[in-house]
Amino acid sequence: MKSIFLSMIRDDLLGFPEPELPAGYSVRLWRPGDEEAWISVQRASDTLSEITRATFEENFGGDLAAMETRSFFLVSPDGVDVGSITAWHGGGERDGDWGREWGRIHWVAIVPLHQGRGLAKPMMAVAMRRLAESHGKAYLTTSSARLPALKVYLDFGFRPNMSEKRAAEGWREVKGELHHPALEEMDL
Repeated sequence: MKSIFLSMIRDDLLGFPEPELPAGYSVRLWRPGDEEAWISVQRASDTLSEITRATFEENFGGDLAAMETRSFFLVSPDGVDVGSITAWHGGGERDGDWGREWGRIHWVAIVPLHQGRGLAKPMMAVAMRRLAESHGKAYLTTSSARLPALKVYLDFGFRPNMSEKRAAEGWREVKGELHHPALEEMDL
């Protein structure tokens, strides 16, 4: 499957799923010095991007104080960081038209050994609750090749943003592989 840039939006932050974490797992906030932990989780999880210290700096280095209330780690029963998600904000120079009034689900990852254990949705709920504290709407960007993530985002009420350059092409491919009620109603 091609990797086509996609964005998704949610016009409000009301009424999203709130599943519980499986027994033994927990979520903690980012702490100063967690840059390497974040890089490690992302590298282990992401097969489409090269994750470096520069990746972290480009995305978060300009607002490390916000990381302490907006970035979360998923912790395994043995105390190891095995996932991360950030309830970020729009308005950065790389964010284009998304202003600071928009919340952003950003850099979601679970290391492969812990995938498929019912962790993504509880982790997403944590980030959505944080976004709802500061924003009335949210967006995210991803790739058409990330089908499991796209399903979670659709389940959380995010919908395709068709204004992106190759949105129709990308969502047609996704619809052919991912049978989700939100996509079935779309005429692509």
